[in-house]
Amino acid sequence: LTSAAAAIEQQDALAAADGGAGAAPAAASSKSRGKGTPKKPKKSAAANDTAATSAEGRFKPFHEEKWDQKLTELIEFRAANGHTLVPHTYDPNPQLARWVKRQRRQYKLMQTGKTSTMTPERVAILEEAGFVWDSHEVSWREKVQELVQYREKHGDCLVPSSYRDNPQLATWVKCQRRQYKLYWEGKPSGMNPNRIEQLDRIGFCWEIRPNAEHVYGTPGGPAGGVSSTVVPPSAPAPAASSPRKRKAGAGKSSGSSTKRGRKAAKRDSLSLLGEAASLM
Repeated sequence: LTSAAAAIEQQDALAAADGGAGAAPAAASSKSRGKGTPKKPKKSAAANDTAATSAEGRFKPFHEEKWDQKLTELIEFRAANGHTLVPHTYDPNPQLARWVKRQRRQYKLMQTGKTSTMTPERVAILEEAGFVWDSHEVSWREKVQELVQYREKHGDCLVPSSYRDNPQLATWVKCQRRQYKLYWEGKPSGMNPNRIEQLDRIGFCWEIRPNAEHVYGTPGGPAGGVSSTVVPPSAPAPAASSPRKRKAGAGKSSGSSTKRGRKAAKRDSLSLLGEAASLM
């Protein structure tokens, strides 16, 4: 028993020694893992603001210079066009169009909390330059510009349904009238007061009527909600004949009757001469 107890005590001592030796490496391993991948503490609002202010430091100088260059090109585009709505297919500078599109995508990623190259500082810079973040709004404003160009060329905003030069604009104009009607009916619509005001200011026609009394303007809007009669360019009013032409026609008619009278008188004279010859 004594030897058995001594053996058990010896085994317990060995087990304790093994456990202590194993615990030490485990602790060391845990400590090493802690140094390699520390958990990120939650930042306060002030810490977030500080990080946002210095976030630009994470970009390489080359990337910073490239971003600044495109920003300069965007400001030059605004100076030339009066806005920052770079078309998706901008032939003079397709790289700028792609860059603008990329900024919107990175902005959306930032808003959803995903990894993004957009920062609050860049957002502030772009908004100061008049950048438009909503791509749908960009497309809408592009069509407004096309409509303004149509008005400058044709004198009105009455884009025909079959407008071959720009069929997309014709479809867009019809869509605006439909959305406008849904808006006033209280139904879901892509129209809003801001868009209505913009279209009213350029003389948009909200309703085409068969009798040509088209509806312009919105009640309370810039155009005052008036109706106007418009004669379409394709159906001009018939031109009245000029007095000179009528006078010329009347002269021609009287001349013809005079000529016929002379012929009749000549025939009468010849018949009289024939009768006189027979009596002789």
